[in-house]
Amino acid sequence: MTNTNMPGRCLALALVGLALLLDSNNGFAETNRSAVPFIHVTDLHRPHCDPDDHWDLACVFALAHRGDIDLKAVIIDYPPVRREECNPDIAAVAQMNRITGLAVPVVPAARTR
Repeated sequence: MTNTNMPGRCLALALVGLALLLDSNNGFAETNRSAVPFIHVTDLHRPHCDPDDHWDLACVFALAHRGDIDLKAVIIDYPPVRREECNPDIAAVAQMNRITGLAVPVVPAARTR
């Protein structure tokens, strides 16, 4: 029996993780620290190649929303030659910007052939 709803389950898991990370207190005492500048580089593609990239993106945006990091940009690697049908998933970054209220720029890397 094959699992035909894997992308839906991965998205649901990422959203649950994001909700947990967005909890501002999260059971810990608040510390006074400045946000660390951060650039997220990923191989996030559409159609989806592996679900951990979406989880990573959701976690990075959650940390930025909390103020733990200062997310400067998201850079998406260009798909490898063997995956010509894949494109950089700029829509996923746009969705995270919408959900969190941030305005993080996204840039696809240049093709290096």
